[in-house]
Amino acid sequence: MNKIILIILFVYSLISAVSVLALTRDEEIFIHGNIEFIVFHELAHILINDLEIPVFGPEELAADYLATIAVINPLDINVANAERARQYLSAVAKGFSTTWELNEPQINQLPFWDNHGLTMQRYYNIGCLLYGSNPDIFPRIPGLIGIPEKRSSQCVQEFAKAQKSAMWLLDNYGKKDSHNETSIQINYGLPETEISRQVQLSIRDSSLIENIVSRFNSRFSLEAKIDIKLMGCQARQAVWNSASRELVICHELFDYFYSLARISGSHNLN
Repeated sequence: MNKIILIILFVYSLISAVSVLALTRDEEIFIHGNIEFIVFHELAHILINDLEIPVFGPEELAADYLATIAVINPLDINVANAERARQYLSAVAKGFSTTWELNEPQINQLPFWDNHGLTMQRYYNIGCLLYGSNPDIFPRIPGLIGIPEKRSSQCVQEFAKAQKSAMWLLDNYGKKDSHNETSIQINYGLPETEISRQVQLSIRDSSLIENIVSRFNSRFSLEAKIDIKLMGCQARQAVWNSASRELVICHELFDYFYSLARISGSHNLN
C-alpha cells in the first residue's frame, strides 16, 4: 500500500479515536457512490460467471461498464435520480483520479500486468460514459476532466453501445419469472474504527446495500444464494468468494474512501 495513504489513514484513525466523527454530506455522497459502484461491479462478475455470459475483452472492463450503466440507469428515472447518478459517478471518478495521483510517485511499481484497468483509464471511461449518456446535461465533463475531442466526440456512441449491450443482457439473461428471487443475505459486522463505524451506520441508515439488492432482484434471478458481508479483513478491498458464495466488503475500504473524500475536495462533474 502507498506510504502516503498509510500516513493519511493513520492520522484519521488518531482523530477518530479522540472525537466523535460526523460525516459531511459531501463525504457521505463520495463514500456511498464508491461503495455502490463496487457492489454493482462485483455483482456484474457474479452474473457473468453464474450465467456463463459471453464476454469479449477483459471481464474487469465489462464489469466496470455494467456497474456504470447500473448507476446511470436507476429503476425510476427522474430528475432526482439523474442528479444522484451524476454525484455518485463523479465521486467514483474522483476516487480513481485521486488514487492515481497518490500512487504517481511509485508509478514504476504499478501492476501494469493486472487484469484491472489503470485507475486513470477507469476515471476517463466513467467520465466518457456519463457525458455520453446526456451531453446536454453534462456539457462540461470533457473540459473538467481533460477528455480530448478525439475521445469525447465518441462518448455518445460509446454510451449507446454500452446501453445496447446492457439491454441485450437483460433480454437474454434477465429475470423471466417475477416470483423468482435470488436469496441475498446482508450481514453487517462490527467495525473496528470510529470512521468505519460511522460509515457503516450511514450505509445502513440509507439502505444503500438493500436498495442495490432490490434492484438486482428486480432484473435478475440466480439459483444459488449470495451472502454480502461487511466486515474487517485487514485489506481495503471487495472480493467475491465463489466457493462460499460470499461477497465481502472490507471495512478497511470505508476508512480508505473517507480519507480520499477528505483530500479529494470537490468531485462534481457537471
